[in-house]
Amino acid sequence: MKYLPLTFLSLFSILVFFSCELDSSNQQSDPSSTTVPAQVPGSSEKKSAEDKVMQSMASVEIAAQNLSTSTFDKQMEEAKANEADWIKSPILTALKFTGERMDSRNLNIDVKSLTGGESITKVLVTIIQDGFMDDSVSGDVTFLRMAKVAGTWEIVSAKKAWKCWKNRGHEDYSTEPCG
Repeated sequence: MKYLPLTFLSLFSILVFFSCELDSSNQQSDPSSTTVPAQVPGSSEKKSAEDKVMQSMASVEIAAQNLSTSTFDKQMEEAKANEADWIKSPILTALKFTGERMDSRNLNIDVKSLTGGESITKVLVTIIQDGFMDDSVSGDVTFLRMAKVAGTWEIVSAKKAWKCWKNRGHEDYSTEPCG
C-alpha cells in the first residue's frame, strides 16, 4: 500500500507528459494555427533599429560642440609619469575626462571599436546622461574618439551636445542654449 501513491503519481506524470506532447504536435500540424516567429538576436529588424540610432548619433556627433582637451592632456602626462592604471582603459580615461560623478538619473556608456582584428587601437566612447537635476538642460551626450598609444588611451577628439527639458528649448541633442 505504501507504493500505490508513488505509482499513481508516476503514472499521472507520464500521462500528463504525453498529453502535452500530443497537444503540441497537433498544434504544429494544424494548418489553422498561427505561428509567430521568434525574434532572433542579430535579425534584420533589430539591426536596422540599431543602425538608425547609430546614424542619428553620428549626425549628432558631427554637429556637436568641440571640447578642449588641453587641461586633461596635462593630467594624462602626470598619470603616465605616475604609471596610473586608469590610463590603460578607455572607459576609465573617458570617465576621468567627463568627471567621475553621476549628475543625472541615467548614465549610459557605449564603447565601439573603430579598428578591426584582434588589436583594438581606436575607439569611440559615447557617454549619455539623461535626467539632470536642472531646470533647463535635461541631458547631454559626450563623444570621445580615443587612440591607444604606447599602452595608454589618449583622447583624439572630444565633442558634446545637450538637450532641454520640455518647454525649455530643443528636445533633441543640439548645441543651442536651453531657455
